[in-house]
Amino acid sequence: MFVATFSPSWIALAAVALALVVYWTCTARRIHYPPGPQGKWFIGNLHDVPKEQQWRTYAAWKGIYGPIIHLNFLGGTHVVVLNDVKTVTDLLEKRANIYSDRPMTTMNTKLVNRQRSPFFVPFADPRFRIYRKMLHDTLGSRPMRDIWPVQQEEVKIFLGNLLASPEQFEAHIRSNAASVIMKIAYGYKIKARDDPFVAAVEEAFINGYIITTPGRWLVDSFPILRFLPEWFPGANFKKKARYYREQMHGAYQGPLDWVKAQMAAGVAISSFVSRQLASKGEQASDDHYEDILLNVAGSMFVGAADTTVSAMISFFYIMTTHPEVQRRAQAEIFTAVGADRLPTMEDRGSLPYVNCVLKEIFRWCPPGPLSLPHSLTQDDVYNGYGIPAGTVVQANIWALMHDETMYPDPLVFDPDRFSGVGGRTVQQDPTRWVWGFGRRVCPGQHLAEAMLYISIACTLTLFNIGMAIDVQGEMIEPLLEFTTGTTSRVKSFRCSIVPRAGYESLLFQFTVYGDSSV
Repeated sequence: MFVATFSPSWIALAAVALALVVYWTCTARRIHYPPGPQGKWFIGNLHDVPKEQQWRTYAAWKGIYGPIIHLNFLGGTHVVVLNDVKTVTDLLEKRANIYSDRPMTTMNTKLVNRQRSPFFVPFADPRFRIYRKMLHDTLGSRPMRDIWPVQQEEVKIFLGNLLASPEQFEAHIRSNAASVIMKIAYGYKIKARDDPFVAAVEEAFINGYIITTPGRWLVDSFPILRFLPEWFPGANFKKKARYYREQMHGAYQGPLDWVKAQMAAGVAISSFVSRQLASKGEQASDDHYEDILLNVAGSMFVGAADTTVSAMISFFYIMTTHPEVQRRAQAEIFTAVGADRLPTMEDRGSLPYVNCVLKEIFRWCPPGPLSLPHSLTQDDVYNGYGIPAGTVVQANIWALMHDETMYPDPLVFDPDRFSGVGGRTVQQDPTRWVWGFGRRVCPGQHLAEAMLYISIACTLTLFNIGMAIDVQGEMIEPLLEFTTGTTSRVKSFRCSIVPRAGYESLLFQFTVYGDSSV
């Protein structure tokens, strides 16, 4: 006769799991959560939320459950999604003192060791204020003026690359964003192709999304599993965690070590890292300070590069499909700037329509459709609904940007929403919402907006963007599809990018500049 035998470790795990399930079940019955899809016992709403573009589903559920929606995932992880400006303002801003923490998921913090990242450091941790001050002192609205020359020089390389190989415009966008950030943070000039530092940081960004995806890791629902050895059956997540931990640390340590070597050789270019190391003197060798510096510099790349890439790709799609918007923006640039030079940062105040185009790009396709997750530090009650401490709270930025009460005809790309032309009521500035909320608002927003403005204005000055032509001479209508991730962007498409007549003198210098950079 077959007799099943169980090791003490398996019995202990089963007992703990059963106790947790009973606790979560009883707790769920006591708390009057906001409404949401019913879900199934134990796994909750795991299969109710699609893997692609969850923000659209959450926005659709608003019509069923209202602006605040509750979800329950495997093992009792509670998530509250906020779908309108009022709930976002009431909770993430007016109650920011208790809604500004980050979820401390086991995979992300205990196993991958990201609890000290600026994106996830607890609100009460002294590092939170240190990080914010360092970033504000470098990327705030006033110090940004010192960064303008870097952005204006790097956009020339982007224009040269665009002229040399327009079909690779997406690669040039990524290269330009990476180049600006790496110069600002490290004083490092990236390689034209396959730069190892950039490749490592981009992989770290992707890994970060994988690590923090809700419901992906069983250990997030059952933290006790983190004590299993790597060789234990079903513990492959431990091997993955070790790889992610080592890869992400190496991605940020590499550029930092490079700056230190440049400084030792006396050839370092001024950058955020070099200035910080120089100002600290002997303190710079302290492991605690170096870890702070590593995290802050790394967050600059992650926080700004992918955001600007997403918005710039949206810009090329919009120019491809909305020629009337393109012509009007180009006419404004010609009137304000002329044809004998490129727009500069100082011209921004003279280009109101170009600024409206940028605002509408943010609204039409927000780079971060869902805010990074917040969590509560204490129990709260809102409109009669219970929201316990530790609940994950996310603002559905996409839903806000497509709310018909704020933005009529939200699927239509219309920069005049913000211009007031024809006596129209000026609609709310979307940059009020796309950069996050409360104490967790993105400190790099001024950098990203400046990068996008100068890239858009200079591209419109020198190039016409339109639909690509197939071998039969027919225009190719680009499909409108979006990626899913921490950031979202229009999926790859083809377009035509050709130099504008009348700007030959400017184009010539960028032909030379571009050829030497490609």
